[in-house]
Amino acid sequence: MRFEANIFASLALLLSMQETAFAGVPVEEEDLLIEQGRALQRMKIDGNNDDGNSKDKPAISATTDEVITYSATDEVDLIIKYYNEDGKKEASNLASGDEGVKDVAKNVVAMKAKYGDMQKLLDDPNIKYVEFDEEVHALPYLRHGKDEDDHRRLQTVPPVPYGIPMVQAPDVPMGNGNITICVVDTGYGDGHPDLPTSSANGVRGYNPGYPGSWDVDGNNHGTHCAGTIGAIGTNSVGVTSVNPDPSKFYFYIGKGLSDGGSGTTSRVMQTVEACVNNGAKVVSLSLGGGSPSSTFEELYKGHYDNGVLFIAAAGNDGDSGLGYPASYPHLMSVAAVQSNENRAGYSQYNDQVEIAGPGSGVWSTITTNNGAGFSYASFSGTSMATPHVAGVAALVWSNFPLCTNHQIRNVLLRTAKDKGDPGCDRFYGYGIVQAKAAYDLLLEEGCDAGGDNPSPLSDGSVGGCTQYVDTNPTAAPTPCVGSMIRLDLLTDNYPAETTWTIEVDETEVVLESGGPYSSGDRGVLFTHEVCMDPAEGCVTFTMNDSYGDGICCAYGQGRYDLFVDDEPWVTNGGEFDSIDTHTYCPPDTPVTPDPTPDPTPDPTPDPT
Repeated sequence: MRFEANIFASLALLLSMQETAFAGVPVEEEDLLIEQGRALQRMKIDGNNDDGNSKDKPAISATTDEVITYSATDEVDLIIKYYNEDGKKEASNLASGDEGVKDVAKNVVAMKAKYGDMQKLLDDPNIKYVEFDEEVHALPYLRHGKDEDDHRRLQTVPPVPYGIPMVQAPDVPMGNGNITICVVDTGYGDGHPDLPTSSANGVRGYNPGYPGSWDVDGNNHGTHCAGTIGAIGTNSVGVTSVNPDPSKFYFYIGKGLSDGGSGTTSRVMQTVEACVNNGAKVVSLSLGGGSPSSTFEELYKGHYDNGVLFIAAAGNDGDSGLGYPASYPHLMSVAAVQSNENRAGYSQYNDQVEIAGPGSGVWSTITTNNGAGFSYASFSGTSMATPHVAGVAALVWSNFPLCTNHQIRNVLLRTAKDKGDPGCDRFYGYGIVQAKAAYDLLLEEGCDAGGDNPSPLSDGSVGGCTQYVDTNPTAAPTPCVGSMIRLDLLTDNYPAETTWTIEVDETEVVLESGGPYSSGDRGVLFTHEVCMDPAEGCVTFTMNDSYGDGICCAYGQGRYDLFVDDEPWVTNGGEFDSIDTHTYCPPDTPVTPDPTPDPTPDPTPDPT
């Protein structure tokens, strides 16, 4: 997903042009470093565009055609996940610069290292992951470098922004659960007359090391998101919010991004850890960027298992690319809608989008003058949709504190207002979040409305349109009256790059599709079955690899096999570039003979 088109100078690697040597690296080391660089992290310049064509490119500057290369002595920023203290010691020994290793989370450190030393880290059996520390940033929708609404600071501020009634917040009482909500963003305008304060309401926070303090927002993005969740609604000032009574919830603010609106994966990790360690049950993340990280995904998985609900912005590129962290299965990925409840054109659409919220032209609190002043403005983006969903999650949960995060999540999906195609779809997920509908369902059915709690909870966390499973008895599956197509797919080391479809040639109807798979599903065998009606004619199976190197055999021994009614159609597929297609046509349907015409009677002779 293109959270930024630019290749960050500290991260760029030439990964797909193996004939190009790294500057300053001896020839005999070149292949090793290229292999190691790809194993560490595959740089994605782009995802898929709307018509599904790959836009992946080698690591080339967005402003020039110059290929960016590293020498063995160049410093790179890394995240290391280690198994034990010996792994941490090895990382510390190879850290360059004055800072050494910096603790980020349990068994995770951030560090600088020489590019030529990274293979030692990869080879160490005490180290689990070695990944780049990538750039992350806030996600307002920008047009020509300015917010869609030009950060409107008008005198006429709507006291009830349209999104608040759209999500039914005024129809639900705030419970006595006093849930802690963490906003990971650019900081907080402590002292804003329309927001809870540290002195009066116990707002607390954390800064992982950026200049300034968590309670000063030199950007305004974080203060805007916080205002949607918890601006004071009982003071006759400014705007109201999803949770208008500051005495019934707690804010914890994580300055995961700098005043410039950007940060790094490791500092966001640190901030999430601080949120959880300080009792946050709902964490709102209106940020994104970088490639999928196994370290970060495992971090979210562990906290999900411990009862934390994460809500994140799907992204603003208006295409089908997967954005992170929203597309990890243990987070709710939020799409944006306009005031007419139609999808905002900039909102990402993919199979991890789970729910939608108001995101266009949203009025809320902001800071001005580098954090020294306070005002209101209208912003747009999936960043603005995310706090609507996070606020509703906290509001509903405060009334039913014995429910788990997993159950609250599923209830929000079960009661969302369906939009777009019937049922869940990749544009709206399950639909627009609805506080009153969720509250009423929990009143009627209790926490069981959200289904059973698997152990661990993450076993039931898959994200997107397959997240909620109806707890009602399932009817027996309808027998296949045609031919059964079976796909056996063994993923390679990069399953997030793999997608596939089975489509009817004549009508272009997609019978079934799959992927991208979770980055944690390396070397996993998946079986999918699709019923085909022979009367529809030929079907085409298409396997896609977004990086362009197939699923075998450079980076894992992936493969796929196709069967029709248990008879082999394609065997041991997997060695291709970006796209592999196969067409199957059912045996010819017997031709029905034309009906025999009635015999023609002899002509009646003319009368004589």
